[in-house]
Formats: sequence, C-alpha cells, structure tokens
Amino acid sequence: MVESNISNQWVSVGYNFKTEEGGLPLSIGLGYLENKFDYGKFVVTGSDRPEPIGEYNPYEQFKSISIGASYDYYLLFNLGFSIKMYKSKLGKYFVDNRIEESIATGTAFDLGLMVTTPITKLVFNDYKINLNTNSSLKPNFDFTLGYSLSNLGKEVIYSDPAQADPLPRMARLGYSFNFSLEFSNTKVEKFSFIDYSFTAESDDFLINRNTTGKYEYQNPFGGIKPVKHLIELKGDDYVIVHKGHILRLFETLTLVSGRFNGRGYDHRKTSGIGVSSEGLFKLLNSAFDVPGLNYFTKHFVCEYYETIIFKESILETRMNGIVLSYKGFFF
Repeated sequence: MVESNISNQWVSVGYNFKTEEGGLPLSIGLGYLENKFDYGKFVVTGSDRPEPIGEYNPYEQFKSISIGASYDYYLLFNLGFSIKMYKSKLGKYFVDNRIEESIATGTAFDLGLMVTTPITKLVFNDYKINLNTNSSLKPNFDFTLGYSLSNLGKEVIYSDPAQADPLPRMARLGYSFNFSLEFSNTKVEKFSFIDYSFTAESDDFLINRNTTGKYEYQNPFGGIKPVKHLIELKGDDYVIVHKGHILRLFETLTLVSGRFNGRGYDHRKTSGIGVSSEGLFKLLNSAFDVPGLNYFTKHFVCEYYETIIFKESILETRMNGIVLSYKGFFF
C-alpha cells in the first residue's frame, strides 16, 4: 500500500489605509504559500526483469507569492496577482542501463478580480431586530461576482522538449450569495449565530489540441456561457460547473455540501465538516476578564476539518487536517 499526503504552509500580512478618522478606503495584502503533494515511495524496475533496482519518491510542489488589493467605494473591488515557482518530480525510469529522473520546473502566474455588493450596507444598513435593551440581531446579505485566470506561463518539459505539454491554463467565473445573522450585546463580543453561502462556479481549460497533438490557447473565457453554466448550472463536454453550500453555526460548526458536473463527470458529490474554537473563545473572552486569556482567545484559532470528494464512488477520497491561526496583529 502506497501512502500519500498533502502539506501546506502559509503566512499573510495586510495593511488597511482607512482609519476611524478617515483615510483612503484601500487595503493591501501580501501572502506566501508553500504546497507539496507527496505520492509516496515506489520502486524502479528494469525493462527486462521485475526485480527492483532502486526506488523513488515522486511529488508535486509549488511556492507562491501573492499580492492583493481591496478598494471600498459603495461596492468592494478586489484585485489579486500571484507568481508560482513549481517543481514536478514524477520519479525515475530505467533507460540505456542507467536511471534517469523525470523533473520539470518553471514559473506560472495567476490573476483574479472580484466585486462584492454589500446589499445590507447599501439598502438597509440601520435595520436590526431588538431582542431587549442590550441585545439585537442584525442580518447581513451580499452578492459577489468573481473571475480568475490561472497558470499563465511556458510549457512543461520533463526530459524531451519535443514532448512538452502546456501548463493547465484555466478560466473560472462564478458568484456567491452570502447571508449571516449577527448577535450584538453590551457584554458579549459580536457573535455570528448563522452564516450561509451558496456558490456557483464554472471552469474551463483553455487548451485546444488538434489531431497532430499541437495545441493552442482559447480566449480568456473559453467556452463559459453565463446563462447555461451559472444560471442553469449545467456542465458540458468542456466546462465543469460546481455548486456548493456552506453553513456555519455559532462560529463553531461548519457543514459543507456540493456537486459538480461536466467534462465527463456526472453530478459527483462532495461534503465536509469542520469544528472551530472561534465561537467558544469569544464566549470565554466575554465571560472572564483575564488579560492573558483574553489575548489568547482574541488572536488564536484552532480548526479541524474533514472533507470527502467523489463521494459514493470508486474514487471517493477523504482528507482531514488541523489549522492553527494567529490573527488580529496590528501595528
């Protein structure tokens, strides 16, 4: 049995130019991400006998530096760009009485933009449901539209330039509806009772190959059709359509459910569950006035999640992980 694993490490910082006294409604963020998918250990055999003559450990790895900006002027405009340095080590093979490695390295670029309409803020920002003189519930609703273009760059070459492959350039177009109900109290930090979002996304690989194997890239939107793919939510031979629901209760329990179809997939299902310390820490921070405890509960979050993709099929895959976050650092 071969064991594989995925590892991620990241860090991000940001600065908001807007203050309580005014200033520019602009935020800038910078992030670094390192991702590695380890396929496990395999053996190398010769061309004429099954006995092992070596072993190898294939993996895919990339390091990414990203910068993003957000400008708040009635609508919230977001723009992002990233550069990725990748290394794909697929393994070793035996040729001409020697062992050769299959390694490809290179650089790719991603860019994206997103516009959020804060419907509550624009239409009924002052509306709230008063529970008593000290407590109230405030509904929040917004709509987001986004587009991204990923993996811009040169060909991927492992050993033979004549067998080079294009980077998997992809276009994504999607939207989300988000609703939350926020609880406010003079003794308790603002607390979200419920968060719900519905997301629809269509993606298309922007590569066309002819019968000779040569390829060309499509236009930046490829075959994405907004009505068919994002309203009717129907995939086809070229475009995959994803739709998903995320329900978060008391900033503690998260439930995820989704489906995707198109490009050979017939309504495959995904699901997930997550548990976060954020809600519990807020309650502890409100109940106890202990400086050290208050600092810890305001800035540290621990989360556990489990995800299932290709659910109820022979490709069903389970992934789980733990996330430790430090947030709210100001200077």
